Amino acid sequence: MTGKSTGWTYGGLTAATGREYATVSAGAQRTARLIEPATSYNVFRLQRDILDGSSNIGGIVTGVFRERSDDAFTGGVDYFLRWDQNRTSWNGHWVATRAPGPGGVKTGGGGVTNFNFSRKHWTAIRPRTRILYPLARPYSGPRQYGMTGSPS
Repeated sequence: MTGKSTGWTYGGLTAATGREYATVSAGAQRTARLIEPATSYNVFRLQRDILDGSSNIGGIVTGVFRERSDDAFTGGVDYFLRWDQNRTSWNGHWVATRAPGPGGVKTGGGGVTNFNFSRKHWTAIRPRTRILYPLARPYSGPRQYGMTGSPS
């Protein structure tokens, strides 16, 4: 299932597997053993457009549900925020997990964030003038003056 409605984007998926058995031989005795339990795999994503559609925030959750075993979960949030005519942006994602592992259930988490800006024309203060000039004009640096005060 996926869709979009009034600034919201959503999606979900579920898949299920049945039990799997293997025949195990121990001497003359043969037995069927469960090697893979019935399992349900699930994911759901939700995202919201904000700031007139130039940005978004979202979240995702996943779950694995196993018969006769510990379940595993993840969850996360993400964001992509743009402003100043899309010249400045801040984005990132953060996640947390809970899953079975050696020695018991383990939890963890982490994330990353980025801040970006882009300027086509910067301005600078020229030495000794304290006046702002766009760098789009050629700038040769400070001039040297002789004893008369005229450029040399």
